[in-house]
Amino acid sequence: MKTSSVSSLKNHLSARLKQVVAGESFLITDRNRAVAVLSPLVDGNLDARLEGLTAEGLVRPGSRKLDLQAFLSLSKGRCEAPLSGAIQEDREGR
Repeated sequence: MKTSSVSSLKNHLSARLKQVVAGESFLITDRNRAVAVLSPLVDGNLDARLEGLTAEGLVRPGSRKLDLQAFLSLSKGRCEAPLSGAIQEDREGR
């Protein structure tokens, strides 16, 4: 596993991502302290929690690519009552 500082990662992000896609992993450091690992995803391998939610039927993986323009052009919902009332109602129910 290679090591990269946060500043180096910021300055060379595209190159680092190409290396990750090629299979490399990086230990990311901030002031010489390990803070994260950047590694490639394994195709078809969902995170364990997501797999559990999928098995329970609570979520399902997307079947096609998101059309971002269409999504962003959807009309915004309107609330009839202020959000603070819903929060207060939820807190009283506890």
